[in-house]
Amino acid sequence: MAFISYLKDISDFALANKDYSLLAILLFILLIVIIKRLIKAFKNRHYSRIKRLLGAYRGRPLEFEYFIAGLYEAMGYSAEVTHGSHDGGKDIILSKGKKSYVVEVKLYEQENKISREKIQKLHSAMIDTDANGAIFVTTSDFTKEALAYADKHNIVTVNGTKLSKLIKNRM
Repeated sequence: MAFISYLKDISDFALANKDYSLLAILLFILLIVIIKRLIKAFKNRHYSRIKRLLGAYRGRPLEFEYFIAGLYEAMGYSAEVTHGSHDGGKDIILSKGKKSYVVEVKLYEQENKISREKIQKLHSAMIDTDANGAIFVTTSDFTKEALAYADKHNIVTVNGTKLSKLIKNRM
């Protein structure tokens, strides 16, 4: 708030001295500050939704997989959650019409990014099950190498921000 007060004092000075160029500069600075705050608020909105998910499902990844399966069912897919740690690199099998998709789900903190190796493992699962496609869903994000590999092999990546938007639009 002190910054805003300071800008107000300078604008009062500019108006009193009829220095409209200084006033224009101040208004431009104020506009930049407002835009930065709006961007930060927008990002925090999605991040807070992901933080709630992390808190709700921490230590219960299988329940999170069921949550994601339910999200895709709300989008018109049939979903089957695989069980156990020997799931062959896939947590969910989706189907829609005659097409099937394998899905890997990771409930990770924001700083724990998904690597290329995890995308490669999902790609292998897609090939092994003759699926038409693959989707990797995470509460965190992906490394550049992981995104490049996913793009090359038509694997859909859903990071925390995209997941937050999906939840908002479907639930």
